[in-house]
Amino acid sequence: MRLRLFMAFFLFSFSLLASEKLQVKESIEVTAEKGNKKAVEYIDKSLIEAIAINSNDEILSLFPSVFLSIRGINGLQGDISYRGSRGNQVGVNILGVPLNNMQTYHHNMDIPLAPEDIEYVTVEPSSNANLTPYSFSGVIDFEVRNNKDEFNHLAYGSDDYYHIYARENGFSYMFEGSSGYIEDSKYNKSNITYQYDFKGVKVFAAFNSKHFDARDFYAPYPSYERTQTSVLIASYGKTKLYTTRHYDIFTLDKNNPDLFRNITETYKSGIIQSFETKLGLFGINIEFNSMDSKTMGEHNITTSIFRYAKVFDFSGFKFRGGVNYYSATNRGKYILPFFSALKSMGRIDFSFDFSESVRVPDFTELYYHSPVNSGNENLREEKSRNFQLTAEYKMVKTVLFYRKEKNIIDWVREGDKWQAENVANGDVYGVDLFFTFGKLTVGYEHLHREKIDYETKYSYYYPKNKLTLVYKGKDFVIDYSYLDINNLNKASVLNLTFWGEGFYLKILNAFDKEYQTYPGIPMPGRVVIFGYRMKGALIPD
Repeated sequence: MRLRLFMAFFLFSFSLLASEKLQVKESIEVTAEKGNKKAVEYIDKSLIEAIAINSNDEILSLFPSVFLSIRGINGLQGDISYRGSRGNQVGVNILGVPLNNMQTYHHNMDIPLAPEDIEYVTVEPSSNANLTPYSFSGVIDFEVRNNKDEFNHLAYGSDDYYHIYARENGFSYMFEGSSGYIEDSKYNKSNITYQYDFKGVKVFAAFNSKHFDARDFYAPYPSYERTQTSVLIASYGKTKLYTTRHYDIFTLDKNNPDLFRNITETYKSGIIQSFETKLGLFGINIEFNSMDSKTMGEHNITTSIFRYAKVFDFSGFKFRGGVNYYSATNRGKYILPFFSALKSMGRIDFSFDFSESVRVPDFTELYYHSPVNSGNENLREEKSRNFQLTAEYKMVKTVLFYRKEKNIIDWVREGDKWQAENVANGDVYGVDLFFTFGKLTVGYEHLHREKIDYETKYSYYYPKNKLTLVYKGKDFVIDYSYLDINNLNKASVLNLTFWGEGFYLKILNAFDKEYQTYPGIPMPGRVVIFGYRMKGALIPD
């Protein structure tokens, strides 16, 4: 019923706009490789710099369609949700290369980039049929800026927070830490990147290290965790070779390390290749994943995606159609079609997108066993059908989306433990609205998903309503978020940034509101940060 009401509202609103004087547009942006560009959300370095963003989770929180269940501040640990999905249903890329960790999606925020390294971030739905095995609901891609220019950034703030960043000649480094805003929330992390370009061969390397207290992150214990992430990407033209390594030490109770301690090392290597012919675009992504874990043992999985896509015009429409042939070792083979239709009608751009997707269970869901969790080797693959209808008029865009899910995996309460199970089939649908008026940008999402008739660990918590607002003034920036999270209290968070000759004052959660994005983990109250950003040498010659 609600879906039909959304459709009626959508068609009525834009039928009124279509009655204005017609204006034919030259083209609608759609490509065989990238899909419908109108479906992509985008934040670039100008906004990242204007807000003096110091963590990647702060960037993602600006997207109305993205929600972070945050357990640790400043990108320490947060589960990414896109349009009501779970963290392992969202692809996370760097330069188009999948960063997703097959051990567990809790590591997907271990992104070896500082915000100062980022050129822009895009978020796109799975209906665009991205060439990655992790795009069940959508994909987030981090594009890296050219770090040849010299730049320095120093910041200090509440709870002994510090942030040190520098870059020059393709090399960058960052050190950051805090004594913690509540008991057992101390952390420190470091990040290093390097870029090199020789006769068309581009090399990108990055390393990230984190040490952090993790009280109540995964269980009611004063836990501790240490992670390392390494990434190496080499590209030439449309060919990319990549390898990643992730190392994780998790101690359930840091005061009693012998109770449970898990050491896990995962490796991923792959190739992405695409080429266009007169018949259409052909693409391939072959990826090898392996894990060596103290508690889960040794496991491997190889995934392959072969893609065909074609863009063509017919009767005033622009179409994109194709298929992904997806296979995973010991899991099966799937033919996943996708389709887009785009048309300008007067001053309004309309588009319709459809795709099918599959997600195989990760190693934790299959093999993990601890005092509080139990994996399940009999899990079936998750499947989805994804639909999206978009209308854009000048600086206003409306998106209706619907996702039909099957065999959804979650952790179900079984006595004193959480058991991984295929819990349900279900529907997820909603509407995204985007408005831009001069210096003001507003985004809103309303989301509905069917209730699961079990006590599950993650599916209960998603934003039914999310509003984001950003105003960029000459010497100050206001960014505001309103979160109406299912089964949690509503949150209203205001952040302020003031500028003056390279110096800035940043106030996060200015009204000192109490709220949570994950049950049992309070978010920080008011945080004050003073910083200095400078292009060129920090100390001139």
